[in-house]
Amino acid sequence: MKIKVRTFNCVLEPRAHLEASAEKWSKLLMSLEELIKWLNLKDDELKKQMPVGGDVPTLQQQHDHCKVSCLI
Repeated sequence: MKIKVRTFNCVLEPRAHLEASAEKWSKLLMSLEELIKWLNLKDDELKKQMPVGGDVPTLQQQHDHCKVSCLI
């Protein structure tokens, strides 16, 4: 009888460990998926704002103007 109980425990312990590990990995995966969605959303928002001033030449002009204004 002891042999059967021991064999049964040897089967259940790894299974319980694997199930617990699978649950942890699943939670991690869900968290990572949420982070990826958030990053994609923020990336889209930033792309809509780029570049400041509408285009690079305008941005350079604004920058030059601010540099001159700071020197005065």
